[in-house]
Amino acid sequence: MELKKTHKIISFSALVLLLCPYSALTVISFAAIVLFFVLNSSKTDLFNGTTKVTTKQLAVSFLVNIALLFVFILRWADYINPVIVSLAGLALCVLATPVLPVIVTAFPGRSQPLKLTDKKLGISDHIIFLLFSVVILFFVSSASPVVATDWDADSNCIFTAARGMLHGKLIYRDLIELKGIMMYVIFAAGALISPYSYTGLWIIEIIFCYLFMVITTKLQLLFVEQKSSINSVISAISVGVLYGSSSYFFGNTAEEFGIVFLALIIYFCIRLIADDDIRFSRVFIVGLLTGVIFWIKYSMCGAVFGMALFFVIYLIRRKQVKQLLKAVLGVISGFVTVSVPVILVYLFNGALYELFDVYFGMNIFKYHVTSSRGTFLDALTNPFLAFPAYLGDNSQLLILVFVAFIYLFCRNKKIFAFFFAAFTFSFYVALLGNGSVVYYPFILTAFAVFGALPVNLMITKFLKDKTKPVKALSLTVSFVLAGLYSLPFISNISYYGIKKDNYPTYAFSKIIMDSEDQSFICLGLIDYGFYTSMKTDPKTPCFAVLVHDQDMVNQQIQYIAENDYNYIITSNNCNYDIFADEGNVLEGYELVAVQEDPVLKGDEFYLFRKTDG
Repeated sequence: MELKKTHKIISFSALVLLLCPYSALTVISFAAIVLFFVLNSSKTDLFNGTTKVTTKQLAVSFLVNIALLFVFILRWADYINPVIVSLAGLALCVLATPVLPVIVTAFPGRSQPLKLTDKKLGISDHIIFLLFSVVILFFVSSASPVVATDWDADSNCIFTAARGMLHGKLIYRDLIELKGIMMYVIFAAGALISPYSYTGLWIIEIIFCYLFMVITTKLQLLFVEQKSSINSVISAISVGVLYGSSSYFFGNTAEEFGIVFLALIIYFCIRLIADDDIRFSRVFIVGLLTGVIFWIKYSMCGAVFGMALFFVIYLIRRKQVKQLLKAVLGVISGFVTVSVPVILVYLFNGALYELFDVYFGMNIFKYHVTSSRGTFLDALTNPFLAFPAYLGDNSQLLILVFVAFIYLFCRNKKIFAFFFAAFTFSFYVALLGNGSVVYYPFILTAFAVFGALPVNLMITKFLKDKTKPVKALSLTVSFVLAGLYSLPFISNISYYGIKKDNYPTYAFSKIIMDSEDQSFICLGLIDYGFYTSMKTDPKTPCFAVLVHDQDMVNQQIQYIAENDYNYIITSNNCNYDIFADEGNVLEGYELVAVQEDPVLKGDEFYLFRKTDG
């Protein structure tokens, strides 16, 4: 089948509409990027002349577009009648089918052997990354100075536990929290800088963002013939766009820190493929990094399973059994090196049961698989249902991952196969279970950065012979467009301008600290930062209710009976039997303060104080 210029333009336009985001500001930026691509490709075979495509190519392309169709429907169904959206999406899906074979055919380097070369970064590159990291985290992080206080429940719970760890408490035994021990080590570093403010966490985020930029730029430069400072700027801007996605949420998530280690694993694995040499030192480092990710949040290890499957098949097909055994030994050695000290700490403290019961048992059986949330079968099928919805809410991830797949397919089939296996297992394991949260897909950022590579190459080529003013103006425009793209998705915007007095944590802490007896407990809710505001540590293991579990609330009720707290903090949003059983739980306490959530209107927090009688 031969496609003429008109057919190719129509097909490309349909694909653009399939990928188009729903926010007006984002559309402006998206349209500018598409226009830039069209102008740079106007003289190539992509749009000019005729292109031959086969039935097999069209069939594969149609299947890819069907996947985009599901995302398209979920993205627009909230704004337009679902039937109209489905019909329009199906029409676009059919019209867009020819464009992918055309792109593959027209790609200039598809027949050239891939030569990956490592390139060093200069001091100016590191300055660029550091400056961009500060600017990005200033706007998107809930720990940023731009907001009065961190109101994200998850990060506050982890911060409280990490601070307790610095004070001699053992996570999972003395303080029950659900993340891996390495997550608390990271937060403890922030607590060492500022134990009762979020400045330290913000600095840690900046460091990790900077490291992510360094690693992803090194990854991108593997595919670049000649390095330019423009590469670093565009790479930093692309990271900013991804940090501005909905999946970043409020920051300080396991995924935010995990992508640094995952990106480094991807870097080493691609070097192994390119060099065609399994070095023990490299696979040992991959094992170390896998161990770190596992003990931050084990569900982020899905990509490593995919990579392992790729290398097993790849090395067996090449009859390199010795290389495979070396790889297995190296990875296991690295993983054990990280894991053994963790196990020994809990073994010597008599808390090995608590480690496995909380980190694995509670996460699986009280968070993901419960009578209210669903069965194991529901948990196994959830990734296929949740994945399109998450991509619909994170257009940055959708577009850049899609571009990454196309680019790598054109450049090198081995790296494409590696990328496909790692990405597929990553999203499946990350979304496995019945408790998917908005920030889970952020782990896919480590893959999405590959999608910025062709944009990086186009902009670098475009600016190669331009004057310095033109380069400066172009990069400024790129930065502004990236900001426009990200702005509608930044969760932190809702907290800009809210005064500290409007947060329950600050309002309640002023009342409690004026009392001689400052003992309190958060009953039936997650810690939103009350312990940080009070500059104290929890005195009991179950300091917050982390899963929908009446047993944890009953444990807190027992604490109240045994410890005679002066204050109880609770909320109208905790769906537990505490108000229904008020005669037993809150008997002898009076309501002294009510504070509404500063953003979620209707959600109220209550402060009860023990009566004199």
